[in-house]
Amino acid sequence: MATSKESSTPRKVYVNKNNCVLCGFSFIQTEVSGTGEETVKKFLKLKLRLNAERIETIESVIDNFRPTDEEKELHGVCIKCFRKVESCIRVKKEHLKLKEELESSRERVVGMSLLLPALSPRRIVREKRQLRSPLSIPPAKQVKDFPSNFYVMKLTNVPALESIVAETTGCLYPKPPQPRAPMVVKGEGFFCFFLY
Repeated sequence: MATSKESSTPRKVYVNKNNCVLCGFSFIQTEVSGTGEETVKKFLKLKLRLNAERIETIESVIDNFRPTDEEKELHGVCIKCFRKVESCIRVKKEHLKLKEELESSRERVVGMSLLLPALSPRRIVREKRQLRSPLSIPPAKQVKDFPSNFYVMKLTNVPALESIVAETTGCLYPKPPQPRAPMVVKGEGFFCFFLY
């Protein structure tokens, strides 16, 4: 089987000096195409340096995390892995808080059950008042039927257009109203005009 030097399988080359110490992601990658062209891709925006604070944070989650001096200088931790570490710490804090709440409520229950019989035999049963009496059931919503009220009206006959026109004075339009004289009413300190 003859292979040509001009075309080969494309591949990625990972630099072993610049990786994430938790997942092994390479921050500098070289892609070699089928023709032999090399393209270097740098993902340094995703890299966080291993300073003392970050190392302490990671050690609080991973017990045997002890980076060497070379790892501290050359390698780092990717943002994705460091967020996972921070979420582990947050979940641990929530876990401890819930555990403390459960333990304190258990201590209260045990303390109450031990003290109550000693105080009084009547106090064995506890009562709590409800917000609403179970006998007072709120009324159900009334559903209105549409329409709620009926009105019976008699239908009227509308006269034909010809009879309406015949009632007028022979023209299609009625006569304009005649102007009326205003009526003046005098009073003490005021005048009033009425048109009728």
